[in-house]
Amino acid sequence: MKNKLLYMSVFGIGAGTGSFLTWKVTKDYYAHLNEEEIESVKEAFKSQEQQETPITKEETETSQLDASDSLNKEMFKTYSKISQTNYGNFSKEKYNAEEMGDACMNDQKIIRPEEFGEFDDYDTIEFTFYADDNLIDENGDVVMDIENTIGYDALTKFGLYEPDTVYVRNERLQTDYIILLDQRNYADIMGNN
Repeated sequence: MKNKLLYMSVFGIGAGTGSFLTWKVTKDYYAHLNEEEIESVKEAFKSQEQQETPITKEETETSQLDASDSLNKEMFKTYSKISQTNYGNFSKEKYNAEEMGDACMNDQKIIRPEEFGEFDDYDTIEFTFYADDNLIDENGDVVMDIENTIGYDALTKFGLYEPDTVYVRNERLQTDYIILLDQRNYADIMGNN
């Protein structure tokens, strides 16, 4: 009888200790998650407040010039001239208004970061633009049809809202694109693989 009582006591103490430790770890974990979520919401509201004022054409031009301070000035000059650059053996001269039609020339527009992915029926795609003028999709393939997806103008807009990111909406394709700037050469990255 004594042994049975001893075993039950040990089992009860073990179960109580295990329950207490589980409760404590779970409580700490969710408290940490809550703090992170609160901070992210605060940052989102702060960012939204800063961007709620309408941006005039002069402010846009000023913000583009200010972006050159945050980026390497040489890189900014390079990307500002990007519309005249050949993209991985793909030339802008291959397209003209007659071949594409006027409709697809105006399908793309630069959007604010908070507008990205706001339509449930629109796809979202991520591209990376490298220093050697290669635009690469999520699968690591070179994007050959720049004009019909994001438009060449988008590649000159780094720094408009964020220093190394541009957001584009293509109404015709019902797709939002995020283009990330990578100051490395794509050829170097592929050479390392």
